[in-house]
Amino acid sequence: IVALVVGFMIAGMPFSRFQDHYGEGGRMLALFAGEDGRGIFNPDHLLEILNSLLLSVPVVIFLPFIKWKAKASNIFLWISLGLSLFFILTVNTGLGVSRDWDLYSVTAIPIVLLVSLGIVRKERSTELNHRFLIVAFFMSVIHTVPWILLNSSETMSIARAKNMIESPGWSDAHNARITDSFANYYDKTDQLDSAEVYLKLAYKYEPNPRYIFGMAYFEQKRNNYVRAIALYDSIKDKLPRKEYSINVKLAELYFITREFRKSGDHYKKALELNSKETIMYFNMGLSYMNAGYKDEAIAAFEEMHRRQPDHRDAIYNLANLYYRSDKFKESAKIFEKVRLMEPDNPAVYYNLAICYTNDGDFE
Repeated sequence: IVALVVGFMIAGMPFSRFQDHYGEGGRMLALFAGEDGRGIFNPDHLLEILNSLLLSVPVVIFLPFIKWKAKASNIFLWISLGLSLFFILTVNTGLGVSRDWDLYSVTAIPIVLLVSLGIVRKERSTELNHRFLIVAFFMSVIHTVPWILLNSSETMSIARAKNMIESPGWSDAHNARITDSFANYYDKTDQLDSAEVYLKLAYKYEPNPRYIFGMAYFEQKRNNYVRAIALYDSIKDKLPRKEYSINVKLAELYFITREFRKSGDHYKKALELNSKETIMYFNMGLSYMNAGYKDEAIAAFEEMHRRQPDHRDAIYNLANLYYRSDKFKESAKIFEKVRLMEPDNPAVYYNLAICYTNDGDFE
């Protein structure tokens, strides 16, 4: 307790707030109980830790009954155990009243090693060792099997998760993640209306722009393109990790709504963020070509042709754009490449003849 108080003081928290206010927006829990009922020495919190330990490391029940020698290995393991338990006991994970079981993975290692070393000690009888192992086995079975059965049922898992949302004590961050998981689940099961309801609920719990990205995706799936564009556009500067994806989505949507210049501009922005996606050059060229921006389209198709010389549509579009720009010689060079690829295609020879004629080459 003294160590905890010293830790609080180092963190700069006034002594008057130790008992019930530390942890509001901080990284550590209140000493006894905050306004949300969570606290380091709160009985519910301690019972939750014990329950999770018994679930993840059932052999923990043997620790008090094994005599230890003051060996360096034992001291090291006890220090490791103490530090990991200190983290679980004091840190505010932001989820609310509970600690997820996977937080105990690190704690499990020193516990298992300590118990194992105690069980295999030579001075202990074989009968005692067997009793230890039998008790550990049944503790694991009694505690773990119901948990596995509960989580293996889709219906029961959904009901349990919905009950968690309605239960007091969970933080908004926790509820946002649960409702977001429901949105993903209903999306995958083609229940788009339910998915949207839960995603909006997630945004209500935690106004994170990544949930707006999901809403835009749902609008896009419904073919509500204008609404999807508005949502994507509202977060294009708020999600740096999704900036590339957002620009690609906007480019696709603007192409569908026949706003080709905007489509090309967003493909260009996406390629500035990630130039490895070769097909994007073709898409950008197509957008600019439909918008009537021949120079930008030619530059895009040239880069596409350089990266993927056998892309037939890119070659044809490039040749046609050269022709429409009165660059007959350049157009003929491209059609010559097409002729090597399609020697039996009469349209290629016709296009070549037109190019050479307009260039004044009648031979």
